[in-house]
Amino acid sequence: DVTTTFPLRQLVVNVKNSAATLDWTLGELNTSLPFKASISQGILTLTRQPSLCGSGTILLNAVNARVALNVFVLGSLDSNMIVNGDFNQTNDQQKLMGWESNTWDGTFAASQLPASSGVGVNHSACALLQGFGPGKFGIFQTFTGSSTEKEVQVYEVSAMIAADGALPGEYGNTFTFLLLFSNGSLIGDLPLLPSGSGSTGWRQFSGYFRVGPEPANVTAYFRIWGEGFYFVDNVSIKKRHCPAESPAGQNYSFTVSEEYSPLNFTPPVRYEDLLLCGYCEDPVYNTSKVCNRCREANMSQLLPPQQANTYIV
Repeated sequence: DVTTTFPLRQLVVNVKNSAATLDWTLGELNTSLPFKASISQGILTLTRQPSLCGSGTILLNAVNARVALNVFVLGSLDSNMIVNGDFNQTNDQQKLMGWESNTWDGTFAASQLPASSGVGVNHSACALLQGFGPGKFGIFQTFTGSSTEKEVQVYEVSAMIAADGALPGEYGNTFTFLLLFSNGSLIGDLPLLPSGSGSTGWRQFSGYFRVGPEPANVTAYFRIWGEGFYFVDNVSIKKRHCPAESPAGQNYSFTVSEEYSPLNFTPPVRYEDLLLCGYCEDPVYNTSKVCNRCREANMSQLLPPQQANTYIV
């Protein structure tokens, strides 16, 4: 059981003598409510009924005032269906344990950035997806969406996402989320970036989707479509028992929050950047992101190897 207490003196009630000590009483309670209620010394106590959830209204009486209090009891969340959603685990090749990847077209890479990099949310480990040009690439996991009660089940999704230097690819996509069901239906591709290209700090992607009434295998993808650095962290998909009500017929809903925290990432300098590094003596460009990267790079490692001189006699 879960018990919550609420001091009723915090309620603002329009009575003639507001300075008077109010004696609170409960109105008649519906026995089908998913909670029990009691009042003692101005303290309202709500106790959740075992295995029940849902909404209900209780009436509170005080002098000549009556207050209707709406209470919603959420069901519990199951364990995370995603393996290694925090990306702390890797194998010997620094691949993301529990995750698979697929390249439809183009050149891409996926790897773990350890906590020591300081890039992840709150300086944790995270996944880095890197695109070297237009194409399509994704990391994914598949799980079974259960529906043992032969009813539609609701799953809640949450992930932290960020990007640096994102450039759009096919259909103008950059970074998207996709759900593919074993019956052939899908949800997506849902855009994860606030605009077509650019950079953003950590944002929370969250929402829900429905499975059922029949069980189905569900594959969740994070996909990138073009050049840039893309980051994923703290991925979870959990079944919600007795979820909050949603509009009829709405099978999913997802949102991306405002920037949660800045992205602590400096892209590595490539050989192609050397031309831009030549402008960094100019005060106009000296403080740019490219110049900051150039100052940290070992330029000798970026130069292509020189061929031995050949002399014709």
